[in-house]
Amino acid sequence: METVTDILRSNAALIEFWRLAVGLSAAFLIALGVTVLILPRLALKFLDGYASSVWLNTVESILRFAAGLAFMGIAPETKLPVVFFAFGAILALTAIPMLFLPGLHKRYGVWSKKIVRRILPFYGVCALLLSAGVILGAFLT
Repeated sequence: METVTDILRSNAALIEFWRLAVGLSAAFLIALGVTVLILPRLALKFLDGYASSVWLNTVESILRFAAGLAFMGIAPETKLPVVFFAFGAILALTAIPMLFLPGLHKRYGVWSKKIVRRILPFYGVCALLLSAGVILGAFLT
């Protein structure tokens, strides 16, 4: 863990970039959670876009990989460094097969959207709770 975080934190500009990326991730989760709870049809339309084309799959995979690196990069300065590092590693590692296996990711998306539709309010609350955890753990130290 230390070797990876040392590389990811090799200069001040990079550290600030990781902080910004984690902050944007939290903002995305807040926006998603609020949209799911207030405008569920709009949220479903947005979620239907995931993995709907190779282009969107590529963008999603790259953003996921970058977010994963960001969580690993800020891990040492958080209240729960092992949790943040592990979460980032999971995001980054799962982005790799998503990028190179877009058909599989699309099939998984079709399957998972059926479940999300049934638990949409719970999904929204979970997005808000996760964003609160990110903010509390990373920025309110």
